Amino acid sequence: MTRADATERRSPNRWSDVEYAAHMRDVLDEFRRRTERMLAESDPTLDNFDGDAVALESDYAHADPAEVAPALRAAAESYSGLLSQVKGEEWERQGFRSDGHAFTVASLTLYGLHEVRHHLGDVGA
Repeated sequence: MTRADATERRSPNRWSDVEYAAHMRDVLDEFRRRTERMLAESDPTLDNFDGDAVALESDYAHADPAEVAPALRAAAESYSGLLSQVKGEEWERQGFRSDGHAFTVASLTLYGLHEVRHHLGDVGA
C-alpha cells in the first residue's frame, strides 16, 4: 500500500484501500480453500463466507498496511499457483453452497476474477 491515505475511508460507506486489500486477501484464501476441497472431495458443500462478518472479526479497519500487503501477495500467489496446476476435467469438478447452488472449479475461478476486478475498481486501481 503506497498511498499515504491507504488507511483512510474516503467516504463513510466505503472501506479504505487497506480494508479492501485485507478483504481480497481473505477472499483469495477462501477461494483457494474451496478449490482445494473441490479437487480433493466429491461434490463438497462449501462453507459460507460472510465478508462483512469477517471484516468485523478481523478488524480490517485497524489493519497494518505493512502486514496486509505481503499477505495479499501471498494469498494471490498461493491461489494462482493452485490454479496453474488444474488440468482438463478438473475444471468441471463441483462444489455446492449451503443453499444448493453449484460451482465448478472454472466458474468459481471466474467469480474470483470478478471479485478482483470489482475491488480494484473500488480502490481506483
